[in-house]
Amino acid sequence: MKIPEHSRDLIYTDWTLTEANFDPEQLWARETVFTIGNGYLGTRGSFEEGNDRVSVPAKTLSGFGYRGHIFWDTEIFILPFFTFTQPAIARSLLTYRYHTLAGARRKAAHSGYKGAMFAWESATTGEATPQTSISTDPYAEVVRIWCRDREIHLSADIAYAVWHYWQATGDDHWLRDYGAEIILDTALFWMSRLEWHAEQERYELCGVIGADEYHERVNNNALTNRMVQWHLEKAVAVYEWLQQTFPSRAVDEIADGNSVQQPKPAPDLFVFAANLLELKPSQCVVVEDAAVGVEAAIAAGMMAVGIGPSDRFKTANVILSNLINVRWSDLQLKLKASRAD
Repeated sequence: MKIPEHSRDLIYTDWTLTEANFDPEQLWARETVFTIGNGYLGTRGSFEEGNDRVSVPAKTLSGFGYRGHIFWDTEIFILPFFTFTQPAIARSLLTYRYHTLAGARRKAAHSGYKGAMFAWESATTGEATPQTSISTDPYAEVVRIWCRDREIHLSADIAYAVWHYWQATGDDHWLRDYGAEIILDTALFWMSRLEWHAEQERYELCGVIGADEYHERVNNNALTNRMVQWHLEKAVAVYEWLQQTFPSRAVDEIADGNSVQQPKPAPDLFVFAANLLELKPSQCVVVEDAAVGVEAAIAAGMMAVGIGPSDRFKTANVILSNLINVRWSDLQLKLKASRAD
């Protein structure tokens, strides 16, 4: 293998190659090893089309640092090149992240959050980031790696890459089958990671590390906050797109009047839905604007929230006039109080 002599002269501006008479197809067919800016050195075999279980790690062939782990640099600095020149490779690199979603969900749950929290350093399962760094010096102190659980903008960076791949390629089926789940699951993580500050009447992200890794555990890092804001906006857009284009993929399961024989106020529909989701009735909360729906939920052994005038509902655990400005955390407190009564 050899590095092409002209690779050092390739200059990228806004992800557009400016070398005169450059043909990416010819370079791809001709060279085995090539560089892609930011110190990354890659081989075609690392991310050949169709191999979606690998990605481009830091250093790659240029050293043993980071042990071949994948960082946010891949999605932000490398993937745009492939998105516009080799979209099949870009799709494989992003699908690698999809295959680590299970690990990202375990990482989020281990940290006390919901959704998917991608690992700062990722390998096969997406859970590779070490907690401490141990020097070869026997007298050195163990160093805590705060990036492991504090440099969390990575999840938004991956969503950013997914979104722009879709915008550039129009690959609706990949977004339906893979990308939407990445964007939505990581958005759930952000919803649980955000902290509500009542005095300022705003959500904040505290104790994070931005791209400037010399400042650890800062509050409201500009890059992280803006990326998360953007991410949540795009999650809403993707969910609405799913509802309109592939409605069956916008929900975990579908249960409607055609699923059961007995209509409300019989509990059959809600029991059927709980079974689909593998939930116990006691784990379910039903929000209904009809009295028969509330009666069905109570008969199923579930908590019921009635939406409308109070005289409409006799058995609802909680009654709300509407859902405007209602936060789930506040509703949980009301339901808990109702259960205690």
